[in-house]
Amino acid sequence: MKIGLRKRFSQLFFQRKTGFIGEGNRVNIVQTENYRTVRIPFHTTQIAKNPFRDIKMNAVFTGPSGRKIEREAYWNGADRYEIAFAPIEEGKWTYVTESNAPDLNGCTGEVESTPYAGNLEIYRHGFLKISEDKRYFTYADKTPFFWLGDTHWEFAYREKWDKSNHSEMTSMFKGMADRRVSQGYTVYQTNLRSDAVMGGKEKYWDMKNDCPNIEFYQQELDPAHDTLLTADW
Repeated sequence: MKIGLRKRFSQLFFQRKTGFIGEGNRVNIVQTENYRTVRIPFHTTQIAKNPFRDIKMNAVFTGPSGRKIEREAYWNGADRYEIAFAPIEEGKWTYVTESNAPDLNGCTGEVESTPYAGNLEIYRHGFLKISEDKRYFTYADKTPFFWLGDTHWEFAYREKWDKSNHSEMTSMFKGMADRRVSQGYTVYQTNLRSDAVMGGKEKYWDMKNDCPNIEFYQQELDPAHDTLLTADW
């Protein structure tokens, strides 16, 4: 974007970013920047009838100050589970996992965080919170945040990447994001509708196997989320 999602889209309803690290279940050091999410992959040999429901896993991250953050893993298809984590303090974070699958239990690693070097406000000032007087939104460092956004109801289904019904847009999805940036919006707001009217049940859920439709997330939703978080078209 000419003025950039990095500069103007300060907050989304989802925080995902920065790619994968290592493919083993014990990772040495992962590097990222403050408030930037890393996704840590794990693999299991455990055979489960329903890998989405039957295998449980979480990790406790401990920061330089001793602060602890617990994150739950999510199933990402086949034998793969991932934990998404965004450090909120500079320095070394250590983690250890807990799971009912033996080879996912007790996995350890480190996340090394450095100051954010870019221009996106959400990473410069930290995630949003409610002000101390409970009246406003601020960033983590208490910088004021003004919430301005509308809801893109058809984001997940009908805002196409490669076509548009608008003469001034080659991509419906990117065109709408660009337009909101140019209008000064600070939030891309959406509802990932799973209701019958939008045909959401079939898209989100694999009815036969009683688990999420992983391909829909991987091929459509996740790339769109990551694009909004990182793109400068």
